[in-house]
Amino acid sequence: MLKKLSILMVFVLVAVSLFGCTLNSKTTLEFTAFPETEYQAGEVSKEEFLNAVKVRLNGKDYSLTQLEVLGANIAGVELSKPGTYTLVVNYEGTSIIFEYDVVGLNQASVNGVEYESIIDAFAAANAETEQVTVKLLKNVDLTGNSLTVAKTANIKFDLNGNVLYCLNEVKGATYLIQNLGKLEIIGNGTISFLAKYPDLDWGTEEDPYPSYASNTINNRGNLIINGNVIIENQTFGGAAYAIDNYDGSSLTIEEGIICQTSGGNCAIRIFGGTTNVTINGGEISANKTAIWIQLPGSKIENTPNINLTINGGKIYSYAQGGNLMYTYTFGDSHSDVVIDINGGEFLGGYVSIGSGTHKLDIPQFTIDGGTFEYDVIQWTDEGYEVLKEANK
Repeated sequence: MLKKLSILMVFVLVAVSLFGCTLNSKTTLEFTAFPETEYQAGEVSKEEFLNAVKVRLNGKDYSLTQLEVLGANIAGVELSKPGTYTLVVNYEGTSIIFEYDVVGLNQASVNGVEYESIIDAFAAANAETEQVTVKLLKNVDLTGNSLTVAKTANIKFDLNGNVLYCLNEVKGATYLIQNLGKLEIIGNGTISFLAKYPDLDWGTEEDPYPSYASNTINNRGNLIINGNVIIENQTFGGAAYAIDNYDGSSLTIEEGIICQTSGGNCAIRIFGGTTNVTINGGEISANKTAIWIQLPGSKIENTPNINLTINGGKIYSYAQGGNLMYTYTFGDSHSDVVIDINGGEFLGGYVSIGSGTHKLDIPQFTIDGGTFEYDVIQWTDEGYEVLKEANK
């Protein structure tokens, strides 16, 4: 009996030795203290990185340093030079990965030459008369500052997948970017602006309208949006615009998103003078008004030459009672205001053509294409002065 028992025990031990892998549960590996999504080049050592990042192996927590001692293979640790890297942690055939960015000390480059601040980069670009490319090298908080494109400058601004943000705490007219020359914005990324003190002291008999604007882009030159970018204004209330176009300016939108996100004013304003806006693609949206044409003068003999051409894209207002399009005059003539719709998708909101304190005439308005959520006939009533609600 004892001999049989001994033989049985030997058999069990052999079985465990041969088939032990089937008795253990599968290796589990997960991050418990993730790497940062972005590191400054040279700011963190490899040793600090390996000690800071934690993983859980089969229910027990380890730093990457400790896991290496246990025989794990750790690859993709690069913290000394800018780039996008993938951390790979492998233990006995089970792997987990995490992608992170390493950015340099410099914020921007001009034709490959790097500058510590984007303000310095724009200053260098403004000194050139030929087109130069300013590339954003990292996310930049420009709070308390702004950028200007000089009248003689020709800048292609590559956001390079990054965010340019500004909180402005000045009372009065503000902007993140003022374009006086030629500016083309490309690359994935976001330009975002928030004014802390928009003009909210209006709506009374003494001050019926805002006296200053809070703009993401103040456009007085030639502006092209030609990339998968987001131009947004987060300011609530007052005269707050993602792109504000003034006399002598032109705006062409090929793609991207232009939006007023906070329930403030308009995504795009066209403010009198001689102004040309062409929309070939992208999305224009706001809580109040997607596109506003404003004639600021009060004399019927003033005839601002404004051309708005929509060939594509999506135009919409995402709030009840909002506007797709709105023209308003304080007395100037609408006679040289031309609106042509040749394409695009129009969703929601109201459309008002020829509105204002003095409804003396109306813009030239044609529809030759596009898709609509509603019967286009609903846009106009007798006299062609006020367009009706789009969605019914």
